This record gives sequence, structure tokens and C-alpha cells, in this order.
Amino acid sequence: MDVAQRLVSYAYPELSQTNIVVGYGGIASYAHVRWGGLREIRVTCSVKSEDWPEPALLGLISHELSHPAQARDWNSEMKTDQDVLNRGLGPYLAVERALTGEYDDHILHGGRDRYLGYATIRSLLNPRETRSLDRLLEDFRLIPSRSTREDLDVLHDTITHDEKRATTIVVEGNLLILPPIRSDADIKILVREKIAFIYADDVEIGQFQLDEDQ
Repeated sequence: MDVAQRLVSYAYPELSQTNIVVGYGGIASYAHVRWGGLREIRVTCSVKSEDWPEPALLGLISHELSHPAQARDWNSEMKTDQDVLNRGLGPYLAVERALTGEYDDHILHGGRDRYLGYATIRSLLNPRETRSLDRLLEDFRLIPSRSTREDLDVLHDTITHDEKRATTIVVEGNLLILPPIRSDADIKILVREKIAFIYADDVEIGQFQLDEDQ
């Protein structure tokens, strides 16, 4: 998938020497990003996104790349979205949120963090970016509308950050800090009845009760 390389060339110069691997898999989120340092970044997109229009994929993958690209704020979803906006990729992020039905901000874990919704992202775009967004929405016949999330069958994204001393996994604003996990371990997150179960190589390593208002 060359989407990531085009994003790096346009907006992520600090990742130009990084090996970025993007693929599809059967995951419980739209995307899962994993990295340790900036030598390699692995982004797994849900098979549900395979048929998305390219602007929505650009928005999804730009959000995932902004996690490792941030020096200190990689585990904040709101600051990650703001980073995408600062890099001039806001129209694509807005298309992705329109496609996934995220019109309003999606509050995480007791209100300490949030994904920006379509309405907020649009309000932060400059006039040129707003015109670009409107053209994209018209071209792909997307009509942003308010929607209520009645279930959590698909999370927005999940994060795994590997260091020598620990592996940090972030699910919907919940942090799980574990002893180091092999960089090639298969990390999976499953959601059942608002509980996220986390597995490494098919062995459960943790779980979270997800907030009722998510």
C-alpha cells in the first residue's frame, strides 16, 4: 500500500527513514498501530476498510502515523488528531470521521481524552481546506450526519508502543503497561459486551471495561 509513503512524502518528513508496513487484518478496531522507536511502524487496517474511498484511508492512516510521529503526546487521541490537522491533512481526517459516523467528538475514559468528530474538525479547517473537504464529500457522495453509537463492535484505533523496559497498549484511552512483548507477537483486541480483551499470541494479557458513554 503506497498511501503511507505518499503521506510521509507530503507531511511526515521525520518518518522518511522509517520502514512503514501497512496491511489489512481481522481486528476489532478500524486500525492498530505498533512501533518501537522509529525504525519500523506497523499499521494494520480492518478488512472493513478495504473498500473505503482513498481520502478516508488517508485520514485513517495519517492518524495512525501521527501517534509515533509525536515525541510526547502519542497516547493522546485529541493531540494526535490535532497533529494531523497541523500537517494539513484535516480534510482527509474529516472524510474518515464522516464515513465512520463520528459526527460529534467521541469522549474517552472519563472525559480525559477524545477523538475529534467531523463537526469539530470542519470548524478547525481554513477556507481552502473546507473547500477541499466539500469537493471530496461531493465526489464520494458522503453526507455527514449525527449518529449515536449504540454498540462498540468496532473501536476506532488501538496502539501498541514497545520499549526495552515495557510495552504499552492503549485501548479507548485505557493504558495497560506490561513487561516487554516480542516485537513480532500477534496482538489482538476483542470486544464483548463493552469489555475489551487483549491477547498476545492468543494468550490473554489484560482486559478493560469500556465506558458506557462511548
